Amino acid sequence: MTIKLLALDLDHTLLNESREINDKDLQAIRAARKSGVAVTIATGRMFSAAHAYAKDLEIDVPIITYQGSLIKKLLSEQELLHLRLENKVAKNAISLAHQAQVHVNVYDGDKLIVRENNALVQRYRTVNRIDVTIDQDFVDNLTVAPTKLVFVDNNLDKLNKLQSELESQFSLKGDITRSLPHLLELGHLKATKSKALEFMGKHLNIGRSNIMAIGDGFNDIDMIKWAGIGVAMGNAPLEVKRIADWVTVDNNSAGVALAIEKFILQN
Repeated sequence: MTIKLLALDLDHTLLNESREINDKDLQAIRAARKSGVAVTIATGRMFSAAHAYAKDLEIDVPIITYQGSLIKKLLSEQELLHLRLENKVAKNAISLAHQAQVHVNVYDGDKLIVRENNALVQRYRTVNRIDVTIDQDFVDNLTVAPTKLVFVDNNLDKLNKLQSELESQFSLKGDITRSLPHLLELGHLKATKSKALEFMGKHLNIGRSNIMAIGDGFNDIDMIKWAGIGVAMGNAPLEVKRIADWVTVDNNSAGVALAIEKFILQN
């Protein structure tokens, strides 16, 4: 099986615990590209929060952001696909979060809007290196169809309860996933990494069997299962490892490079 397209998750996959790209991973990616393999990012992050890493990798194909809601070209920033959450669904979900006293990130294109500035916002801003707009009126009286909503709370029991409520009301109207334990996401029903990869394959005329995906989180499961070769990181939860075709080492030990060497550079 010849790999022609490689999709990489960012956090806890390509990025180590210092949120940097291991030099060995970077060299392996460059070698894969030199051999003719197209490389893209498939992340839950917003475009602006993935842009710098994509530039470091010298990626020359569109990248998958917002969990598959937005596929956008790196240089021209042309949108190839933008799936937005229905306004009514978003407003009802925000109302549930307010009742549960859970913080909400509202994404409109490449803008992040929140009701108030707090420690969760500051941490998110620092980690993702992005600008945040504080606008309570925008969030409370939402008039747009947002790209995605993310509910943030360090109280996982509270977030688990909110997830159950969202799933009972909106499972047929949106995609609900956890990118990290403290991040609960709600996006368009078709905004998944697997569907985004399918779109990318058609765009690049590359078949499913020639696509390889590497990830670590629950929000990577559908992509890992769908790809011709699905690789789980060594630091991934057991549920993710179980569905993968192969498990590499962890994100601090150049797990991406090891997978590239095994399935791309040695073939």
